Amino acid sequence: DKMDCNLFTMCICEPRQPHIKDNIQSVSGIVLDIDQPQKNAAVVELITRLEATGKAHIVYTTYSSQGEALKLRVMLPFAQPVSALDYGDKSAVERAAKLVGLPTDPASLRIAQLYFLPSCQPGTEDGHVVKVSESSEGWTLDCLPALEDGDRERGGAAARLRPHVPRHSAR
Repeated sequence: DKMDCNLFTMCICEPRQPHIKDNIQSVSGIVLDIDQPQKNAAVVELITRLEATGKAHIVYTTYSSQGEALKLRVMLPFAQPVSALDYGDKSAVERAAKLVGLPTDPASLRIAQLYFLPSCQPGTEDGHVVKVSESSEGWTLDCLPALEDGDRERGGAAARLRPHVPRHSAR
């Protein structure tokens, strides 16, 4: 069951304090949540694009992935932790989304977001992807692509952060 899986975050919080934005001391990387299903070819293209940067990264399919409908998580670890103040607003995530080039869930914008570690549904192990780069060189905020003035209007990185649409289960 998905709820039995372990969680992680890229944030360091003040000791013995709730894991909320105001208590974050530093951030050790960016996590992009890609919930819009992707085909295998798009995942291969993404991994190729990330490999070409020469920077460390981890790409893995999430528990919700099924067959050719792959949902992903992309981790871009920083070379050194960045203070929450230096990490600043959401532009770092928007710039990383521009690099990745796939629709990114708004959960990626939440600095204190918790994520599930790689896992898959029973019987789907063959289609599960975990790709850890060979590079150990971390990212810096400076090496992320710059946002252009019209990125949002032209469907750039910020536009790829699609709005959350709540799902309602039929009971």
